Parts: sequence; C-alpha cells; structure tokens
Amino acid sequence: MKKTTYATLLNRDGKFTDVVLKQSRLHNKFDVRNKKGNLSQHENYSNWGTSLSGKYGKDLT
Repeated sequence: MKKTTYATLLNRDGKFTDVVLKQSRLHNKFDVRNKKGNLSQHENYSNWGTSLSGKYGKDLT
C-alpha cells in the first residue's frame, strides 16, 4: 500500500513552495531453517514508513 500527496504553491513574483508527503506499508515474511532443514523460526510482520519533504525557492528566469 502506498499513498502520496503533492502540493505546489506558486506566487506571481516567481517564489514557489513544494511539499511531498509519502506513506507506505512494507510486509515481510521469512523462515529460518537449521542444517537439517527443519523450520526453527517463522516471522511475518509489517512496518509503516512515512516521509515529508519540502522545497522553497524562486524562479530566476
């Protein structure tokens, strides 16, 4: 699952602001086996990751 939100504000004098918000969910599964091939550990879990970034500047052209 992944969600992204993006916004841009642009002023008449050329100044701008960009904002990006991202969120995703990672699913992980793994098995650990011993030398004989027997299952010794099984894991199944999920993690959320979130990031927020921004940029401010002025267009010089």
